[in-house]
Amino acid sequence: MTKKLLLLRLNRKGVAIYLNCEVQYVTAKAVAAKTMLGLKLFPATKVIVATGYVPGSELAKKCDFGERDTYIIGDANGKHPAGLLEAMWEGFSVGHQV
Repeated sequence: MTKKLLLLRLNRKGVAIYLNCEVQYVTAKAVAAKTMLGLKLFPATKVIVATGYVPGSELAKKCDFGERDTYIIGDANGKHPAGLLEAMWEGFSVGHQV
């Protein structure tokens, strides 16, 4: 599935997607992200953060997840860089739990 098709399908299901943002912090009710227009607070009950290929968990350490369930997968878990198939499987598995 191509990125364009995936984004279209998610949009049709009502999933809000914000690209080219830098997450600053996460609270129990919102996500603060730096956008081209400055800092913006996005109300959110569920959050998926895709960070790319850099291993580490710095973002997870800065976030206040409150009482919500939190799943840190792939390279963001800080354990080891994941391969593509492993990351896809983790995302698929967590997606069905959410």
